[in-house]
Amino acid sequence: MIFIMRAKADSLLGWLAVYAAIVLVASGISVAGISLAARAIGGTGGEAFGSPLLLKPSSLAIHTVGEASGGGDWFLPSQGELGEYLRFARAGDCRVGVLARGTAAGGVWPQLRLVVDDEVMAGVRETSGQWNASTWTVPLSAGVHKIAIRYVNDAVSGSEDRNLLVRALSVRVATGSAAPRVATRDDWMTEKLK
Repeated sequence: MIFIMRAKADSLLGWLAVYAAIVLVASGISVAGISLAARAIGGTGGEAFGSPLLLKPSSLAIHTVGEASGGGDWFLPSQGELGEYLRFARAGDCRVGVLARGTAAGGVWPQLRLVVDDEVMAGVRETSGQWNASTWTVPLSAGVHKIAIRYVNDAVSGSEDRNLLVRALSVRVATGSAAPRVATRDDWMTEKLK
């Protein structure tokens, strides 16, 4: 079953954090990660983006590498992608967020890229040893899109092994737009062939 949380994203980030805490704790995600999860899914309110769709990594349709790691997190020991096929009701800007942390090798932390419909978007985001929220904003057309986070710089340096751990993936669309809905790979392929 795919874990999806829709939260009321009005100007009260506190309400969003409380609602997220209830859902995340019920899902086995630690209390320590809750405020960071709120950062990854939200903003500070008063923005041009509406209610977030929060996706639990272990339940996503796209996993090219790795395995589930406690509480629904996803462990990527090497380069790969994790994501979902989503249906957007109308065209507009979309904000994709990820809550992740990693281990460094050679003094360099894991780096992430956003991939939309197999096209790498601008902007590399770097994690750290602490849970870190990163976001990208991209324009999308209405219809089904493949949204994925790609881990791009796996390495081993001596006894250090660079790895990535993802706790949450979020998607927000413009205020007033319906939140995206989970779709399938077949839906995405059908639209690509049009």
